[in-house]
Amino acid sequence: GQRRTDGLWVRILDVEKALAGRAYRVPGSLVLGVEDDFRPETSGAYRLEIDQSGAATCSRTDDAAQIFMSMETLGSVYFGGIPVHALANAGLVSGDRAAIDLADLAFGWGVSPFCPEIF
Repeated sequence: GQRRTDGLWVRILDVEKALAGRAYRVPGSLVLGVEDDFRPETSGAYRLEIDQSGAATCSRTDDAAQIFMSMETLGSVYFGGIPVHALANAGLVSGDRAAIDLADLAFGWGVSPFCPEIF
């Protein structure tokens, strides 16, 4: 049978800096709703603007979120190793289908995350 093991985990503390600090595969604009039970002050909506080069800006917004996820799920999305569609199918991401499609393309990456260290 298969064995379940822990892999690489990340806990994002500053959504704006984290999302602005990585590269993306496609341009676009997306409003993400993030729920953080551990640090409620980081819960809220964030506008991600990705330019043609894959660089991005991210800022809090009062606009309605197009997709919703927990902070834990955002950690998985951030690394790009798990397709956003798969997380949506598992019930971990919800929202507008077009926004999920964009997030899937933007956050996806050709190389899976890898960490050879065992903590």
